[in-house]
Amino acid sequence: MCVNCIRNEVDITEGIPKHVTLHFCRNCERYLQPPQFWIKADLESRELLALCLKKLKGLSKVRLVDAGFIWTEPHSRRIKVKLSIQKEVFAATILQQIFEVEYTVSYQQCDECTRVAAQNTWKAMVQVRQKVEHKRTFLYLEQLILKHNAHKDTVNIKERAHAIKMCEFLNAVVPIEIKRTVGFHRHPQRHQQLQVLILGQLCLCTRVGNSIHVVDVNTLNQSDVTSPVFWRTPFSALATAKEQIEYYVLDVEPLGPVKGKHVLADVHVARSADFGRNDTTYFARSHLGGILKAGDIVLGYDMTRSNFNDDNFDALNRNALPDVILVKKTYPARRKKHKQRAWKLAQLAKEEEEMLPRKADQERIEHDYEMFLRDLEEDVELRQTVNIFKNKNILEKRENEMVVDESDMDEEEGEDFPEISLEEMMDDLKLNDGEEDEEDITV
Repeated sequence: MCVNCIRNEVDITEGIPKHVTLHFCRNCERYLQPPQFWIKADLESRELLALCLKKLKGLSKVRLVDAGFIWTEPHSRRIKVKLSIQKEVFAATILQQIFEVEYTVSYQQCDECTRVAAQNTWKAMVQVRQKVEHKRTFLYLEQLILKHNAHKDTVNIKERAHAIKMCEFLNAVVPIEIKRTVGFHRHPQRHQQLQVLILGQLCLCTRVGNSIHVVDVNTLNQSDVTSPVFWRTPFSALATAKEQIEYYVLDVEPLGPVKGKHVLADVHVARSADFGRNDTTYFARSHLGGILKAGDIVLGYDMTRSNFNDDNFDALNRNALPDVILVKKTYPARRKKHKQRAWKLAQLAKEEEEMLPRKADQERIEHDYEMFLRDLEEDVELRQTVNIFKNKNILEKRENEMVVDESDMDEEEGEDFPEISLEEMMDDLKLNDGEEDEEDITV
């Protein structure tokens, strides 16, 4: 067949739409680039042409030879593009065809302009509460929000769907109970009896993530209490981290059983406050047999002197309870004030209160943050869930220091305290969600 007959028989533009809709925000003058990005593009610009070509389905099945705009009135809300394409229709026969595509510009507000336009109309608020004296869980939650970019729609939220999405994220990473309130109506929750765990009645909570991790220090039996199970019949903590006291390790006798990172051992300890003053010592069965040795300092609970106002605890057999429950190894001389970490964390932009916190409150906030940083240093699994960034100023300072002053070394420590390796750190970059006009979250 001749060329004209081939063109009459074959249409290589079949499957490519000739009429397409573009979404344009009149307030910020940006075009929607699916699925969620808004880009700035002038009329007849390369950016706008690239956006128009991306909107054409089926264009990947042909070879694009040329593309350009056909002039239209600026206020006509019409954009026309002329395209030249090629495609092999028969053996060794390539057909080239020129056609036009008309784009209709449809007005649609972007998310940012919608928030400004709907100011003070209605709000959806997410309140996260925790009944403890420290805020280390919130600090960890902040890092999870940054890592998963869950804060994208949490500033001046105007849609309830965003609030529900935020609640679903929180429910996936920490055990929480969500109560949705519309006006003054609340949806009641059903409470069922908590299933009996294959653990002792007195357990140690080692971590709170998307479930509550508990361990029986006498047997090393472990269990994860999921959020739905916990909220059927909630139970309260018998003691908090504030009630822990220091013990000096006199001797460690491993007993053999190893479950994960836990090693069962009998530990001979004495209260640090009593060490050298009296001969009172205690034997504690602990899960820390793999990391403790004589001379270490460990935090724990004194079960003999503590007065717990709890009916469940009063019902236990006191003779079967240990005198001491050890929790974690600590490093009293781990860091002097002039020493700085070679890493840092990103933080969410928060509105400061009008009244400055009291000195005692400020000290408590700084203490909680320091404790959270130490938790990250000591727990490899915990820091794998957050983004840790290099502190370039400290790293460069360390590289420039050719001579180490031995007087700066901690003489009180028999070993180095845990540190985070460079392989676990990310480069010190500004984080953004991919949009040009979004404010960066600085580190």
